[in-house]
Amino acid sequence: MVNLPEFQDVGRLQGLLYLIEDYSALSKIFNNYENDDVAILIGEETGEDHLSDYTIIFTTLKIFEDKKAYIAVVGPNRMNYEIVIPAVKYIAETITHLMRGW
Repeated sequence: MVNLPEFQDVGRLQGLLYLIEDYSALSKIFNNYENDDVAILIGEETGEDHLSDYTIIFTTLKIFEDKKAYIAVVGPNRMNYEIVIPAVKYIAETITHLMRGW
């Protein structure tokens, strides 16, 4: 990851790592844009200035009765969307299927 051009700037990388570690910031992003399908937030659409060069692709998992979780990929705006979006959907469907038995 650190070999990608978007992560060469230490300040940008620190901003991204801060977001990943900040549950309330992630929660805010996910809650503002969650839907029944995959959400794609590119750059400023995330609502976070330091993420202008990044994209968040995520979906919501409804687990148990009132609990939810998220599957997300955070990467550069130039990521391969044709691969990432189906992968996020597949992982979410697999986890949902596995959780039904619990």
